[in-house]
Amino acid sequence: MKVSIKYFIKSKTNNIASVRVRVRRRNKESNFDITAVTGLQTKPKFWNNDKGVLRDLSELSSIKEDFNKKLNDIEAAIKTECNRITAPDVLTADQLKTIIDKVNNPDKYKEPELKKVTLFEFIQHFIDTASTRINTDTNAPISKRTIQEYKYSFNYLKRYSDTKPQELSFSDIDYEFYKDYIDYLRIVGNLNNNTIGKRIKTLKTFLNAATDEGVNTYTKYKSKRFKVFKEESDNIYLTKDELQAFYSTDFSKTPHLERVRDLFIVACYTGLRYSDLSKVKSDNIKDNILTVTQQKTSNKIYIPVHLTVWQILRKYDNQLPKVISNQKFNEYLKAAAKQSKALNSEFIKATTKKGLRHEKTFKKHELISSHTARRTFCTNSYLDGIPAITIMAISGHKTESAFLKYIKVNKEEHAKKMLKVWQENGEYLQMRAN
Repeated sequence: MKVSIKYFIKSKTNNIASVRVRVRRRNKESNFDITAVTGLQTKPKFWNNDKGVLRDLSELSSIKEDFNKKLNDIEAAIKTECNRITAPDVLTADQLKTIIDKVNNPDKYKEPELKKVTLFEFIQHFIDTASTRINTDTNAPISKRTIQEYKYSFNYLKRYSDTKPQELSFSDIDYEFYKDYIDYLRIVGNLNNNTIGKRIKTLKTFLNAATDEGVNTYTKYKSKRFKVFKEESDNIYLTKDELQAFYSTDFSKTPHLERVRDLFIVACYTGLRYSDLSKVKSDNIKDNILTVTQQKTSNKIYIPVHLTVWQILRKYDNQLPKVISNQKFNEYLKAAAKQSKALNSEFIKATTKKGLRHEKTFKKHELISSHTARRTFCTNSYLDGIPAITIMAISGHKTESAFLKYIKVNKEEHAKKMLKVWQENGEYLQMRAN
């Protein structure tokens, strides 16, 4: 928007007068003519009204340069603002006053400088406020287990930082840091690959949040080389025979173990997470279908009630025993499983530590936990020939890749499953011994 800008003094005496500015535009689209004081003052005898500047007098030499510079700054600011205005909008008197005030008092309009937040300050705040946030994937509050993972990861990061000359900052998080931190977690932390992967994934969660909030501007951690790696883990499940043997074990002398065993059996036949077991009650069952809203995902799922689940419910007057802490539950579950002969079989568990593959032999009862039940449900259902999509609908798995991690079937079991299908279809030849 092209405008006319002229400075002038309006005074009939020789007293000090204010320098004013007049801004005009005259056309059909946008028409305005406004004036304002500039905040500058001088005597009329020192002012050239025709040129709109101080006269070229020796007695003004000490102030002339700064005086005229301020006039130039005001003019430039007015032009900048007018260029932003499109017809039919006009420049108002209040806007002109504000433009001039910004030139004369720039500090008044400065944005207050925000205190720079360090990497560790941000992570601590992120953890402290986690319980008030909603998980955008599940639309449910951040779980205690997730918050615990945040704390674990932060502790490892602080220990690593203690080995450096100064505290880690956002700008330190690059590929060189990544390689060094991985080595630290492997060698000093003695962590396996999957646990290291969790620590890196959580670190990226911290950094993504800081970046989204404008606290972090360093994004080298988004490089494809900054990978969250994971290897297939060897975890146990209970076969149907093992499950039945465990259910038949006598715990009459240790009722606390019996209650834990029964809760575990219910989880094995429903696929429920431990956090949802308290929802197994007759009030939530209609037409032999249990309806549960999952705590972790807020998804509603429908589960057919197995005969064994009904037996256990009736044993406790249609209300399962009170759910205890997960830690205490797993402690009691291992103690109960140790008393079942069927769970004394050996299991070889392989892990990668310090870049080397290690195999260690365990008894099944040493590895059993509340999460074993969910794997048991998925694996046994799969071996029974139930379609994956059906099992996923009941277990609440959203993706096939996540679901398949729960299928703990070895290669021989896969082969036998295929033979069973061929046999049912009449495509199987029964071999006779010679």
